[in-house]
Amino acid sequence: MAVAARPTLLQDAHMTTPGCRPLVYLAVFMLCGATLALEIALTRVLSFMLWHHFTYVVIGVALLGFGAAGSYMAKSRHGEQDPGFDPDSTIAGYAFAGGLAAPLAYLMLTRVRFAPLRIADEPEQIISLLLIYAIIAVPFFFSGLAICGAISFYRRQVGVIYFVDLLGAGVGARDGDVAQPHQRDGHP
Repeated sequence: MAVAARPTLLQDAHMTTPGCRPLVYLAVFMLCGATLALEIALTRVLSFMLWHHFTYVVIGVALLGFGAAGSYMAKSRHGEQDPGFDPDSTIAGYAFAGGLAAPLAYLMLTRVRFAPLRIADEPEQIISLLLIYAIIAVPFFFSGLAICGAISFYRRQVGVIYFVDLLGAGVGARDGDVAQPHQRDGHP
């Protein structure tokens, strides 16, 4: 009696496992790279628009957006009861919304009037600051939904998805920094 060979861990998580298309890996790679490049760009924008002290806020607000996306995904349970559910379309929709939210957030961010030195005298400046935080969080929320969706919809490939996520983030961090002009000796 022949015993069927059990697939190895690498075979189990390989791209050819039914359900996960190779384009999902490419989408995760590109989305993570774009998200990190956006984060770097926002630190540059905030250091120019406000003070350099506010650039560190981008990291915290990005984490807030990702955390809110994870909480939303945990609570919503996408597609568990729907046999016609298409995870690829859902991930693509979230990624598209994040891509659309990024330039819109930038445009809205430039329209918010905020004077950090007047925060003690004008309480409405706190509202402006909170509005800036909310605007910055939106693209990261949708990016987090797409990444969290890829991980939760394709649980058997989580190792490969996570690897592609980190690889894309590394490339985005490198390229996001390269694409930005640096100041050296007071010159751009």
